[in-house]
Amino acid sequence: MSVNKDKKKIAVFANGWNSENLASCMEGMRDGLEGQATDLYVFLGHEGYGSVECVKEGEASIYRLAPLDDFDGVVLVASGMNFPEIKEDIIKRILDAGLPFVIIGDKDERAVSIYTDNYSGMKPLADHMIEEHGVKDILFIAGPKDNDDSNERLRAVIDSCREHGVPFGDDDILYFNWDVFTATEYMKKNYSHGEQLPDVIMSANDNNAFYISFVFEDMGIKVPEDVKLTGFDGTVKAVNFYPALTTVHQPFKKMGLKAADCINALLEGKEVEASYFIPCEFVLGESCGCNVTDEFDIKRRELCRSVPKNTVLADFRAGRIHFMENAVLKSDRYSSLGSCLREFFYAWNGQEGNPFYIFINPMLEKLGECETADLPRFTLPDTYDMLVGKNGKVFYEEERRSVSDGLIPDPGPGDDHIYVFMPLYIDTFICGYMVMADNLSYFEKTVYSNFKSSLNRILSTYRMNLKLTALNDRLSELLNRDPMTLVKNRVAYENHRLELNEKLMAGELKETAFVMFDVNDLKRMNDNYGHEKGDEYIKNSCDLICSTYTHSPIFRIGGDEFMAVLTGRDFKNRDKLLSKFREKVKEMAGSDKAPEERVSIASGMAVYDPKTDDHVDKVLKRADEEMYINKRLMKQEEK
Repeated sequence: MSVNKDKKKIAVFANGWNSENLASCMEGMRDGLEGQATDLYVFLGHEGYGSVECVKEGEASIYRLAPLDDFDGVVLVASGMNFPEIKEDIIKRILDAGLPFVIIGDKDERAVSIYTDNYSGMKPLADHMIEEHGVKDILFIAGPKDNDDSNERLRAVIDSCREHGVPFGDDDILYFNWDVFTATEYMKKNYSHGEQLPDVIMSANDNNAFYISFVFEDMGIKVPEDVKLTGFDGTVKAVNFYPALTTVHQPFKKMGLKAADCINALLEGKEVEASYFIPCEFVLGESCGCNVTDEFDIKRRELCRSVPKNTVLADFRAGRIHFMENAVLKSDRYSSLGSCLREFFYAWNGQEGNPFYIFINPMLEKLGECETADLPRFTLPDTYDMLVGKNGKVFYEEERRSVSDGLIPDPGPGDDHIYVFMPLYIDTFICGYMVMADNLSYFEKTVYSNFKSSLNRILSTYRMNLKLTALNDRLSELLNRDPMTLVKNRVAYENHRLELNEKLMAGELKETAFVMFDVNDLKRMNDNYGHEKGDEYIKNSCDLICSTYTHSPIFRIGGDEFMAVLTGRDFKNRDKLLSKFREKVKEMAGSDKAPEERVSIASGMAVYDPKTDDHVDKVLKRADEEMYINKRLMKQEEK
């Protein structure tokens, strides 16, 4: 495997659903590795609790792409890895590879652990709500019942209520799979007709708190006047929101910095602690009823200033994706997909940035002829076609690469990069992967996930192009094939003749010869033995021609006439093949086989001469003349 020993390579496994936390984590790692000649290869999935099975497996396939023997160390961002079986599969591969291993957001004795304990931030928040605001009735919007992070946050609320004598039981907990719909539908159902509201709704994440606030606004319920509201995550959106959320900030940037320090130390053979605890931070906002508006107004004004710019950028990205779709759909077969993509992506840089790569599974071509269910399920191929590749001023041509050649062309020495690898898939078929790089804001703004999702959607649409082309090819094959002998028919011959003549006129016709065949005695066979035997006679004649000229297209151009176009191997052996064919005809004429098997076929060959032939018909005319000479000779021999 190609490895640049001048640089260290760190594999990072992460789920991108909690985009802002991941952006902070990657920012910390980047800052911690600055000047260390280290590239980060981030294998980024977006499998979520609401994902259907094929999306979950398709997203998780990117984690298996990483050939760990090509890396110096590994960082697993466990926070956000929603499915234990996926996380465990990643850890098993890391342990099998025996690489230095740091885990962020989880405490695991198998790795150097850098973690926070949700409890340390949630407990002060809960204490604040009870002590400062006197809440007695709490509704907690929890995550999944088996989610450790959510359960730690819930435990902090339970402990605070118990210590302060505030009643809190199972009926005060609403579980959900981190989706906004469960909580918002609950609010609509239970509080839309003036029902008694709780004193505070404490959400296990900021995102649900936002949507609960939106639903309450539609219902005429004010936050915090009518009901107090808190979140958890401490995102930038929480600070810029109105009212600014009272929440808990998870120190992902600090954890990323510590992870960088630890992985560097491990690579240098230094001793590090088994685990590092970084506490969460309680963030006071307006949504709980505290008067801290001045502090947040400045940030909201800054956000307002950025809205026009962000709107323009969003419009540009949407337009870029639209034109990307047009570029893909210009291709009607896999062989032209790469050129269409390169024509688009190499014209100018867009949101995909530079470096940027698209690698496609060559089996994508088969989707024109079969369904995804007929192809290997969630299987990563050993080879990919690099259809698009740009790195700085280098723009690559299409290339088929083995995984052992490296996931991307060796970037060589130079600036450090953060490469982000994302999966491309249609249903259960892994189409390949794409690589974007270096823009940390793209994590937070979900540009990486949106671009990948758009390309996946476009590929799903492109599949119809492949299917229509395959259908047209089959129809064309039927129209161009003789139903009796199954060789090409007169229509195919005329089309091929025109193509050859176009090449001749352009000076591109290479070594070519034509052999004309005429089946003798067909009328006698029909008259004496019937048309069924006559058909067998024709098919046996065709079989002899095909078995002799095995590397050449054969055409049935009339009832008893055939033609072969010789190029390549058959052209080089043309004289031997013609002699062999004529000898076989003589043998069959003197055999004791059934009449329909004793075929008699006249033949004549002519070779294209670029010095004298200004039209294909001239060559065909000579071949026809040679065939009639052979026919007369055969009749004389019969007498």
